[in-house]
Amino acid sequence: MAEQRRDHAQGHPLSSADRERRGLGFDAAAGIFYEDINELELKNGVTVLELTRDATMQTESMRLYMDQQRAEGEQEVVMTGRGSRTTGSAFELDLQSSMATLKGDVRTEYE
Repeated sequence: MAEQRRDHAQGHPLSSADRERRGLGFDAAAGIFYEDINELELKNGVTVLELTRDATMQTESMRLYMDQQRAEGEQEVVMTGRGSRTTGSAFELDLQSSMATLKGDVRTEYE
């Protein structure tokens, strides 16, 4: 069975109300939505804003698994927040709780 795809210049996998409730905002240069499996691939530079904690996560690409309410990326990630900058080589993001887990060579610098 062929996957159905839709290309997006900016992808918002969650409705406006869902994003506000969870406190997440997504921005990407490009994205592909795979309708048949309910997944969104964001690429060419992705920024995730966590509005309630005033944090930002940046990476080259990520995959959002909408049915599982999670996302992951296998490329370098930089997370900045109040007075700190944390880097890692991969990450997982829980879309329900807005909590990110950085993996591989994780380092934090404090201001």
